[in-house]
Amino acid sequence: MSGLPDRSTPLSQTAFEQNYGSAYICTVIGVCLYGISVLQSYTYFMKYPGDSIFMKLLVSSLVILEAVFTTLSCVDVYHFLVLSYTKPELLIDGEWSLYTSAVLGAIVCFLVQAFFVHMIHQLAKGTLRMILTGVLVPLILVQLAFGFFFTTRQFQLWFPMQMSALFVNSTMVPMLVFRIVPDTIISVSLCSILLDSRTEVKKTTKLVNTLIVYAINRFVLTTVVVFVQMVVVLAIPQNKGFMAMDFVTVHLKFNSLLATLNARNHLRRMHDPATTNGGMTNVAAQLKTGSVVQFAVRSQLQSAGSFSSGTQELSEDGIVRIEKETYVDKGQSSDANTGKTAGNLV
Repeated sequence: MSGLPDRSTPLSQTAFEQNYGSAYICTVIGVCLYGISVLQSYTYFMKYPGDSIFMKLLVSSLVILEAVFTTLSCVDVYHFLVLSYTKPELLIDGEWSLYTSAVLGAIVCFLVQAFFVHMIHQLAKGTLRMILTGVLVPLILVQLAFGFFFTTRQFQLWFPMQMSALFVNSTMVPMLVFRIVPDTIISVSLCSILLDSRTEVKKTTKLVNTLIVYAINRFVLTTVVVFVQMVVVLAIPQNKGFMAMDFVTVHLKFNSLLATLNARNHLRRMHDPATTNGGMTNVAAQLKTGSVVQFAVRSQLQSAGSFSSGTQELSEDGIVRIEKETYVDKGQSSDANTGKTAGNLV
């Protein structure tokens, strides 16, 4: 390909490949991820019809935003790779769908981060809850603000090839930074809270360890990709293909949320193998909020032993908190402070 003469276009063949080749690849990957998110959304609505209206509205809104976002990314590819064949001047012209998709991506990332911030708010306690909420909420709001700012500046400048390194470093880089920092804090906080909730009960410990692995996987899957995007932006700001990496990162964000929601039945069966999708048997009533599902062990007798719980409190948000839980089995007993997060599933 390098031996062929350049086309008669405003861009050289090399610049065309670097800028729009990567955009095409990211769009194909993004469309595949969107298909996975549609399947996960269908699975969610089929398996969890009892979830709160807030959660259903959140997932529905994100599905619609993702559909529009994917459509705009396809319009971008059609504009720059198809229409430009007969109108080469389009290669250096701006495109409204490209700039609009940037703000939609910022909105999707904000909603997903808000979901996990709410989860942290429910799991954390006392001063830690206030600190984490007070830090995370402004960070995700700043990310959203930079998304709108970046889109506004793109429309004002219009021509993508005129976006200098200074322009990129003052608009897109801060937006990416404020995506990485909250995700890092959320993952570290969640792992810390879960580690603190581990008990001597083997089932609970196994469940908590699995949740920690899930939290780390979400962090690696989404945050590392955004970090790579930021490195590319800083290293070669003249290559506008980095903007297309949002076509991948936004879909990864949404899929991480759906994976969190759809993993709940699997985690319940892990905690109690007798559990089916239709309900719980030995382990207790399912009480849902917007983002947190907590299980409380009912007072019951079993042939192998008995469960009893101390003070139980039903808060306004539908979460049962058990201050102390005792399991008696053949004369042996073990106490677990499950008021923290033991048995909490997200």
